Amino acid sequence: MKIVKLNEIAVCNKDNFDFSNVKGVINYLDTSSITDNSVSSFTKYENYKNIPSRAKRAVSNGTIVYSNVRPILRHIGILSNLPQNVVVSTGFTTIDVNEQKIDPYYLYYVLSQDCYTQYLSKIANSAVSAYPSITVSDLSNLKLTIFEDLSYQKKLGQLLKDIDKKIQNNKKQ
Repeated sequence: MKIVKLNEIAVCNKDNFDFSNVKGVINYLDTSSITDNSVSSFTKYENYKNIPSRAKRAVSNGTIVYSNVRPILRHIGILSNLPQNVVVSTGFTTIDVNEQKIDPYYLYYVLSQDCYTQYLSKIANSAVSAYPSITVSDLSNLKLTIFEDLSYQKKLGQLLKDIDKKIQNNKKQ
């Protein structure tokens, strides 16, 4: 086990979405549309001029999204099987991992642990804003305890992903 800062293994808010070459529907994800890695829906927009002003963050498969507002509500997830043209709210911090250092699914499960949720909620509750919130800096500087062995991280991340998939399938039935 070792302790690392998130910014040593991942990039937060890597890119803004480029609307200049978009063809087709834009799929927008706001913070209330994902909880504990379950996306309820994307809002579809035919024209980028109609999308909310907060729709700015670019994401791809494997990007982790973490809501800056009220971390206790667990609006966090790792994006996979994305439709075309997905943009997310600036209410999220996007986390793109360095896959030479950490497995994205493993990192998602580390970040979603109650100890980190509670810690970030304490920071959010002490924020000097109208509502409990954290900053990208709070996340970037978060110290995480992780397994060093990348192959072990991948196995553990896959196992937890498979368990979550089974749980979701059972809920559907």
